[in-house]
Amino acid sequence: MEKKLMYFRFLKNKDFILYIIGSTVTFIGDEMLIFSLALYMLKLTGLASTYATVVAIGALPPLILGPIAGSIVDIFNKKMIVIGLDLLRGILLITMALKTLLWQASVVDIYVIVLAIAVCDSFYIPAHASIIPSILEDNELNTGNTVNSITTQVSMIIAPTIAALTYGLFGIWLIFLIDAITFLIVVVSMIFVKLKPGVKIKSKSGFLSKIIEGFKMYKDKEILSISLNGMFTHMLVLPIFIIGFPYLIKDVFEGADLTFAAVQTVGSLGPLLTIITVPLVGKFYKELKALNLCMVGMLLSIATIFLLRNTALFTVLKGNNTWILAFFAPVIFLFEACLSTYLVFYTSFNQRKVDPQLLGRFYSLLIMLFGLGRIIGSKLYGALFDLNIIFYPVMAACIGIVFKLLLNLMITPNKSLARALKE
Repeated sequence: MEKKLMYFRFLKNKDFILYIIGSTVTFIGDEMLIFSLALYMLKLTGLASTYATVVAIGALPPLILGPIAGSIVDIFNKKMIVIGLDLLRGILLITMALKTLLWQASVVDIYVIVLAIAVCDSFYIPAHASIIPSILEDNELNTGNTVNSITTQVSMIIAPTIAALTYGLFGIWLIFLIDAITFLIVVVSMIFVKLKPGVKIKSKSGFLSKIIEGFKMYKDKEILSISLNGMFTHMLVLPIFIIGFPYLIKDVFEGADLTFAAVQTVGSLGPLLTIITVPLVGKFYKELKALNLCMVGMLLSIATIFLLRNTALFTVLKGNNTWILAFFAPVIFLFEACLSTYLVFYTSFNQRKVDPQLLGRFYSLLIMLFGLGRIIGSKLYGALFDLNIIFYPVMAACIGIVFKLLLNLMITPNKSLARALKE
């Protein structure tokens, strides 16, 4: 009953509601674009490695700009950074929409727009991620992150079907335009969001000192472990779904666009379970142990893909949209349910562990590690799937989960981050 009352109390928090509305709308646009780019690149080339290159390009700017971006975010007004970058991304995507309306977008065109958006994201993501602790109290973070996760997943339920229909009827130019409009909606919603006082940094240290201070966070073993764990998620786990599923469903098993959309939509229903799983798991386990439990669930879902090595099952799935949906949908449903529960505890741990004045630098360095993981992972899995031997990418993902578990199990609670930085 207390949990239900807490969820309803968020409806009275105008700033949180505006934040959620903006996040939800822009996430719908982003997911539509990601979904459509996978279809578009596979249509142009028919190779998993080409779309993997798109993923790698998107991960490159955060890898290079991470330390600088974090310091800038911590110095300047996070709200204004979010508003300014949403305007810029909206303009870039409107330009791309007009170009693709008049001429077919080439592979190079896609590379350029993905790179430009990724540069903006290098600054936008840490600024945006740092806002929730400036809206909610510490004891509200788990619930707030759960609400954020649920609305995000509702967006993911809506996005694939809309994207498949829109892309199929009008082409990718309208997808670019819709995503641009969502950014402009975020600008309007964020204008009215008020942050708690005391979030600005007043420091006499120089810009270089702020960058160095950011790296000092990794003296804390928990921060180091959780950051590396996130990097391995992007390197060894997520690519099997981001790169592998569109390739398997569309190219290997010759499924329809709407079948791929249906699989993605069913997968998006899994994270809605966080409204049940987060309070339930949190009742019995602290954050680090809760993460281990979620990783076991992810391992089980990925191991199921080994069944595709069975010749009879492979033959049944080939060209049969009903059976493709019946196999892939439960796999991604279980994985997304476990992953989203994992991410709620992961995010709450970070927000509690890191001082608000360091969150910008922390998230930038975290995104930098994620970017490194995505670059390596996208190229690795693109090459593995191009071999047309399902065993290799599935085994790589299982090894990745086991490695994440071992990394987490070796870490014991450490002293506070504040003490680590002072040494």
